[in-house]
Amino acid sequence: HDFNNMLQAIIGYSEILLYSRKEGEPGVRELNTIIKTGEEGAELVRKLLAFGQESPGSPEDFDLNHQIMDSFKIISSTLSPLIETEFDFCSQPVFVHADTNQVDQILVNLAINSSEAMPDGGRIRVKTRNVSFDADYCKVNPGARTGEYVMLSFADTGRGMARDFLERIFDPFFSTKQRGAVRGTGLGLSVVRGLVQKHGGHIVCESEPGKGTEFRIFFPAIETPKCINRMNVPAMKPLKTDTILVVEDNSSVAELVKIALVSAGYQVIVSRDGQEALNIYKTRSKEISLVVLDLLMPKMSGKDCLMAMRRICPSVSVLIVTGYSPSEEFQAEIQPFVKGFLRKPFNMAQLVNHVRSILNDEGSIMA
Repeated sequence: HDFNNMLQAIIGYSEILLYSRKEGEPGVRELNTIIKTGEEGAELVRKLLAFGQESPGSPEDFDLNHQIMDSFKIISSTLSPLIETEFDFCSQPVFVHADTNQVDQILVNLAINSSEAMPDGGRIRVKTRNVSFDADYCKVNPGARTGEYVMLSFADTGRGMARDFLERIFDPFFSTKQRGAVRGTGLGLSVVRGLVQKHGGHIVCESEPGKGTEFRIFFPAIETPKCINRMNVPAMKPLKTDTILVVEDNSSVAELVKIALVSAGYQVIVSRDGQEALNIYKTRSKEISLVVLDLLMPKMSGKDCLMAMRRICPSVSVLIVTGYSPSEEFQAEIQPFVKGFLRKPFNMAQLVNHVRSILNDEGSIMA
């Protein structure tokens, strides 16, 4: 949470400086480098959470090829130097709607499984393809549904498995390793299958002793998503002058959010803790169109502040903006009462577009 707040200030204030400069002017290249490095730091935090399996679920549209390469920047450093990695990607981007943290968990578990099957070295080959399931395929593959999919193949040249093992590999607590082995919990592949099914996907495994193992995961394919350009913050003013209450205890981040929203044409009230925000909302709820609310704050938590505001006005519109990674249970608990989640560090275009979408009543926004 604290580190993401620091990255938020670094990225955000660099963007503000960048907006005041034209391409080719002194400082533009350096500011772009600062922003890029800050975003890489944020990505590293997200991946470390995925390694620790502490990441919340928040699906989004992304190119699976890019996500795999990004994940292997860390995964490769954990593998034995005797293990080679090859990539064979579909020539075009392959877009899926999934949680990137949980896709990372899938890749990590498969990499661990493969590396343990190749103690003397070998090769991991990762491949993606666009495929279709027809009725005939689904008849012989329980759990599969007809439609368009993105296939992720994860193959190794390890020792492989006998058929009786292969039929049980996805069972919870089943392991081919001896009891008491350091990593022999038998949960890795069970978790992988659970995450794949959670995304509406399908997983199969083929293996033969002495010939290696291949896992094929199928994610439902989606159309190419519309991307928001980080540098193109919409310049148009709101149809009406909305007032937004920003509740953020970090002074640098609070000022940054205020600058971004004022520049987009909104009136902004800033509160530095939940209790102060609640006091403001009690007297000014009729003029406040949206509350931008952090989760971790002194005096009163974001959740308690949210619930107290709902007692004042059950239809209060709230956008959660946080550097904290809440559990899926916590997120599901408050999700019915909020219009969206935006994770720090974010860029100014993301913030403004989230706010505009909510105020234009375009449904819940998650990022």
